[in-house]
Amino acid sequence: MGSSQGTRIRELVPELVSRSQAIQMWDKMARTDAITSVALRAGKTPVLGADYYVDPVGEDQQSLDVAEFVSYNIFEGMTHPFSFALSKILKMYQHGFSVVEPCYWNRPWSPKRAMANTRTYTMLRKLAPRPAPTIQEIVVDDNGGPVEVIQSAIRADGKTDEVHIPINKAIIFPFGEADDLYGESILRSAYPHWYYKTHLYKIDAIQKERHGIGIPRGTLPPGYNDKDREFLNELLSNLRTNERAFITQPPGYLIDFAKPEGQLVDVMKSAHYHDVAIMLNVMVEFMMLGVTTEGGGGRATSAAQADIFWKSTVFIASLICDCFNMFLIPNIVKWNFETDTIPLMKVRNIGQSRDLQQFAAALANVFDKSVITPDLDTEQWARKIFDMPLKTTETQTPITPLQTNGKLPQDTGTSGPGDTSNKSAVGAQVKSGNMGKSPTEP
Repeated sequence: MGSSQGTRIRELVPELVSRSQAIQMWDKMARTDAITSVALRAGKTPVLGADYYVDPVGEDQQSLDVAEFVSYNIFEGMTHPFSFALSKILKMYQHGFSVVEPCYWNRPWSPKRAMANTRTYTMLRKLAPRPAPTIQEIVVDDNGGPVEVIQSAIRADGKTDEVHIPINKAIIFPFGEADDLYGESILRSAYPHWYYKTHLYKIDAIQKERHGIGIPRGTLPPGYNDKDREFLNELLSNLRTNERAFITQPPGYLIDFAKPEGQLVDVMKSAHYHDVAIMLNVMVEFMMLGVTTEGGGGRATSAAQADIFWKSTVFIASLICDCFNMFLIPNIVKWNFETDTIPLMKVRNIGQSRDLQQFAAALANVFDKSVITPDLDTEQWARKIFDMPLKTTETQTPITPLQTNGKLPQDTGTSGPGDTSNKSAVGAQVKSGNMGKSPTEP
């Protein structure tokens, strides 16, 4: 066994040489710089606000019950809200990876359908976060597969214990394109811009302090001596700028303020460039359009920039779903049901409104021109695209192209979001409760 270090470019920045030092730097950047903090929140918010749901494999009753059970475990049955677990998972943006440990308990449950029996199930209690700063090592085998996670767990008394978490009890979420499970922080490529911007702020503060009113300057009278020099030096050093500042100018002494000639360097303009670069690093540079007085940005420009950003957030949300579908949901199902049909966790409503609007307009055009006939099969396909419930019976006369008037067919079916008799997706509701440990935890 060995550590999953992979092949990395040698880190030359002293503050980032070790993983623990780097994580401390990412936390410092996120907590002390407003632009960096906003960039992180902007990247996470669409993923946090997306609609996650569990899609059953089939329409038979067992498939619907299994999907409802999995949905309840993830979205309702835990001792903390799903949004809390999701926010801890998204720490991978900042730290490069995140680790959660699923903890379970035995408790009664029954489907919501009528006449359903209640029995005891092994259910998900919580997705306990294991913070990246406490992870010592991710141990891998000779093939590069993870074996266990070694954590320095902090006890209530402040001391630490070395805890070995088997990989079958942990879910690792790596971020970026690194060759190992530690991932790579999204802030690594923003670090140079944060570094230079921080120093530019210092230069701007010094510049304003030194040149806001000028540098005090004094001229000694003819025939001065050492005492006259000491007196003038003390007088100039005691000059302060406030609402009560004044001096009594002795005869023969000349006192004024030396001000720099010409135009001072505008360091804030350079700092703004680095602000935009930090936002560009997360692909949310469109949020900086119109921030300065030098010009704004067109709506078409921001829309084009936002489009690729939405696609990137869809990728992150899909990655989270894939990890749940591979390492969490199969365990919940196989421990409680005798079936090989595993429902899938999916995500929708994450930056897709613009694409769906274009799709709806295209459908309206082809229906209006009679290129496609809006029969039941076509309507069912369109409903899948829009993540809408499917019709359960063909009770309505097929709609002809003349009846559409450029609009999509109306649904008069019996199913809907509140109809439990035919769910194509089990929705998510969030509840909170008391934290707890798995029965297998010490």
